[in-house]
Amino acid sequence: MASTRWVSCTHLLLPLFWLLSAGHQALGSSSVDLEGHLWVMWNATQGSLTHSSMVNWPEGLDLLPVLGGWLDVMLGAPLVPVLGLIGAYNAVVSVYMVCVGLGGHALATALGVRAHWAWVAGVLLQLDGFVLHHLTGGRPEQLSLGLVALALAALLRTWREPRWSMAFLCGLAGAALVYASWEMAMSLAMLLLLLLPALLVISRPPGLLGKLALAAGTAVLLAGPWMVVFLAHALAARSLDEGSIAAGNAAHASVALIEWLRPGQVRPGYAAMLCLPLLCWTVPAPERRLWAVLGMLLLLSLLLALGPSPRFYGPPASGATWWSPFALLQELPVLGWFHWPDRLLWGFSLASAVAAALLLRKLSENIGRATALGLAALLLLAAGSEAWLTDRWPRGRFGLANVPWAQELAMVPGPGAVLDLPPMHNIVQNLDYQLLQLRHGRPILFNMFLPHLVSSQVDARLRGDPVLSWFLGPGAGQGSGRKPFSAGDFQGLRDLGFRFVVLHRRRVSGSRWKTDRDLLLRSLGQPGISSKSGDWMCWDLDGILDKTSRRFLAQ
Repeated sequence: MASTRWVSCTHLLLPLFWLLSAGHQALGSSSVDLEGHLWVMWNATQGSLTHSSMVNWPEGLDLLPVLGGWLDVMLGAPLVPVLGLIGAYNAVVSVYMVCVGLGGHALATALGVRAHWAWVAGVLLQLDGFVLHHLTGGRPEQLSLGLVALALAALLRTWREPRWSMAFLCGLAGAALVYASWEMAMSLAMLLLLLLPALLVISRPPGLLGKLALAAGTAVLLAGPWMVVFLAHALAARSLDEGSIAAGNAAHASVALIEWLRPGQVRPGYAAMLCLPLLCWTVPAPERRLWAVLGMLLLLSLLLALGPSPRFYGPPASGATWWSPFALLQELPVLGWFHWPDRLLWGFSLASAVAAALLLRKLSENIGRATALGLAALLLLAAGSEAWLTDRWPRGRFGLANVPWAQELAMVPGPGAVLDLPPMHNIVQNLDYQLLQLRHGRPILFNMFLPHLVSSQVDARLRGDPVLSWFLGPGAGQGSGRKPFSAGDFQGLRDLGFRFVVLHRRRVSGSRWKTDRDLLLRSLGQPGISSKSGDWMCWDLDGILDKTSRRFLAQ
């Protein structure tokens, strides 16, 4: 038992190596998901965990329906004052990856594999293409696959062993999964609805139903209140099925059957997947009924992952008919919120890692330990090489820019929200404004969260305010012929708490930038703060909307 614990501890090594090699950069590539998670973790240090007063000023936003999982924020926010934002994020992601290794190890052990071969399963899962794709993409929710593996391992031990402790651990892992990812929790629940009846048919040891009740009760007790709150907030913002929104996402994230096997796709490594067909040889006879059920569930997940319009190769045709099982899934209440078919393929990652461990066990017993050790080395080398060649090897790739003028804005005494201009027609581009907010720390108006996921008054404000409506309207970028804004045009914004007007050059054409800049210079005078390049200008309305400046503005 002691040796098993020491072997399990070695699953710290890869995550620790990645953590130390990342330096001051975040593990993962620049993406909306990674940057969004960093922002939400930072926001949690400003006050409420799931509500923000830092965007959509002054009303703020309910963030609970926005994020796919909150466990990383819960763990990371207390670490931010100590480790910094990037350090806290990397630490939490590394903990998730340790759980991935432990989960693969525990699942293989639960299926009868000895600790040293189970260790290979854990490392293969840490190097799995599905796991590393979501790690480098900045989606910690999908890294909760480790919790899925731990829950399934505890469930299998609950089924096979008379210990009640495993039932409790199963419920504990399931509860943690609810906090970590509602998507993974939902897909695990769907799996259990199909798997548990099969387990009961195969074998029903004495006391099994009581232990299953303990597992379910533990999960409900620990995560039930959070689940109720999440559903209440989500139902207030989302419709039960989101057909128009689901269509684009589901088509984009569907898997083409043959294409999924190409190099670079989001799947387990080739070497690990080649172990799957050998299960008919490596699985002992008493366990084959269980694996037959698991095999059918894997095929079902692949069928669902083909998306609403299954195909063998290439992207779906424009306007393709929705006719598959996944299309039926989208019609169900709440399940219609899940728009990413390819994320249902996590079962192949778990099965491939365990299949490799079972093959090593079989070789060790029937051919020799040296042969098994050689194959283990080849499997790990192949997995690491594939991660490297597909550019999924975890490394620090994203850092927060050092923005002196935003930091100067942070040093201006007194409160005041920031009005970033121009408004972005593509709301995801508002993430630029939120990243700058990490430097100046003041509330802003815009946010990058999808409108159907948040209750926002921004659209009404854009239409009703003379300054905002002009910048968003058809006259935007044609300011050379417009008379300057008056003091009254800005007073409404100031009354709402907007103290700073900031004009950004990023993401706008040169001509648009020039005319917008000239209009604000004629309206507000010279900016109080600006970047050296002149691509960022900030006016402090408190110093402008006084009696003297009102005479200047009333042109």
